[in-house]
Amino acid sequence: LIEEYFSGYSKECQGYSDYVIGLLYLLYFDNLKSIDKAVKYLESSSNSDNYDAMGTLGTIYFSDGRYFNIKKGVKLLEDASGGGNTEAMRNLFVFSKKGFYDQDKGYKWLVSSMNLGNENSAIYFAQEL
Repeated sequence: LIEEYFSGYSKECQGYSDYVIGLLYLLYFDNLKSIDKAVKYLESSSNSDNYDAMGTLGTIYFSDGRYFNIKKGVKLLEDASGGGNTEAMRNLFVFSKKGFYDQDKGYKWLVSSMNLGNENSAIYFAQEL
């Protein structure tokens, strides 16, 4: 049903609509098939250079046991961060504190995120002082 609703969108909008579909599966359906569908649509959207999808998918690769993949997670979060996704920047810092990413790089991303106005990053920064 979700896919049918978004099927009429143009090719130019497909990356964004795949991101929305992925989020809907991730946030509103609580079962393993839904996570699989969320990953499928987020991967499609990431391949269309959607930095929000990259950040979300990168976070899944760090947090979901079935999809846990540090290498993919880092690449996606770095790509999303390079595209200006401040949540991805903050998440690189968070994962650096857990030992999954270089701490100096993580700190630099945190500062960048904070400087771009991410309030959560400012909170993390203040806690580091």
